[in-house]
Amino acid sequence: MLHINKTAFSLAKHARALVAVAVCSLQAAMAGEQASEILRVRVQNRIVLGEAELQNRRFADNEAAMAEFRRNVVTLPRNSSVQLTVELLERGGRYVDVTSHAATEYQSLSPAKLSVSSDGRVTAAPQSESLMGAGGDVAIVVVHDKPAQSAWNKIFFRVLP
Repeated sequence: MLHINKTAFSLAKHARALVAVAVCSLQAAMAGEQASEILRVRVQNRIVLGEAELQNRRFADNEAAMAEFRRNVVTLPRNSSVQLTVELLERGGRYVDVTSHAATEYQSLSPAKLSVSSDGRVTAAPQSESLMGAGGDVAIVVVHDKPAQSAWNKIFFRVLP
């Protein structure tokens, strides 16, 4: 019963994150702005292309798209962590750090494998019996939502077993 409740809670949190992304796009579209403002994300000071950037790129074929995706998956050993730096492009063309801004929210799409704090610290779960062999790609959704500007991105991680 406890496992089902945790799963339901996790699914509810995942649904809220997806709704937040949809609301960001809808608010921007209603305001006459570009519907897909993108947050730039750095991991250990390296720019990582997330889903938002990759969706806007053109690739010669699926193989090229997958190669670019794989280059931007962050590898994280169990029980280790990395710091995200989240940047928002202002109208003047410069990026502003919004990592710890009150309007920036983070959501792990696989909370049993990966957690994220309100200041953007991503931590892989420690090795445990229940997660043995449960490596694989997981993601963090980042949403920055203010009345004047909304933006998002989704960064992928590979958690080593």
